[in-house]
Amino acid sequence: MAEQEKGLVEEIMADARRRADRIRQRAEREAGQITAEAQKSAQDERERVLEAARAPVQREREVMHARIEQEVVELRHRLRHQMVEHVRSQAREKLAQLAGTEEHRRAVVKLAVLAIRAMSGRKFRLVLRPDERDRWGSELAVQVQSAVRQQSSRQVEVEIAEETTDAPGGLLVIGAGGHEVADQTFDGRLGRLWDQMRIEIGLNLPDVSGTGE
Repeated sequence: MAEQEKGLVEEIMADARRRADRIRQRAEREAGQITAEAQKSAQDERERVLEAARAPVQREREVMHARIEQEVVELRHRLRHQMVEHVRSQAREKLAQLAGTEEHRRAVVKLAVLAIRAMSGRKFRLVLRPDERDRWGSELAVQVQSAVRQQSSRQVEVEIAEETTDAPGGLLVIGAGGHEVADQTFDGRLGRLWDQMRIEIGLNLPDVSGTGE
């Protein structure tokens, strides 16, 4: 009887161990699954947090990039503006040095002829610098009349005006009655050339120099 009880106890213990083993294995599988899901959830949350953190950084990077591009554009514009302004300044200095010279007298005649040929009427007045009016006087008017006649066969009357200009060089040409005025001063011509140069080299952008030009 004792042997039978002992065998029964062993059988019960073995069955219990088998059940316990199955429970342990199932528990381990479930624990592994829970761990894997937890890891995946943690990874997803980490990526979400990182993405949320990266978004403002990316926006800031894009804003900074756009700002840098704008600053580069403005810098190029300022450099071009300074370059052309330097050229204009040098041109004004060289033209001012011509004032009163024979070379300047020939230039004044040529500028006057160009203006008269583009204007209507027969009578014109030449507005010169005071010193040049006194030096050249009516002789210059005769030279302009002759040059117009030779170049266009027009008969015109040209006289030197009483009024003068303080321009560093060149002259003003006024038609009869004062209705037509051609600004052939060096400053006037440089101003028109300046606008053309701004367009040709791409300075027809909003002015950032602070000069208003």
